Amino acid sequence: MKTIHPKPVHALFKKDLAKFLETYDDKLSSEEMLAVTSQVVGMMVAMQDQTKSSVAKLMEIVSLNMQQGNAIAVAEILKDQGKLQ
Repeated sequence: MKTIHPKPVHALFKKDLAKFLETYDDKLSSEEMLAVTSQVVGMMVAMQDQTKSSVAKLMEIVSLNMQQGNAIAVAEILKDQGKLQ
């Protein structure tokens, strides 16, 4: 699958979503937040137009973006710890 360069609206959506999730830091564990947001992703996959994309293709999009998000988070953690510059 080809990757795309994020648009400003993508960055804004991700920032707003992260800020919203922070409001539940004292109410839910990180594992609970992961479980619930995973269910929401599953619901979003189900809502896609199946005539335009297969479930396998949609799950590839989910997987690739999870990997990218993980890599970004690890890089930010290492940068904050002074291990990456």
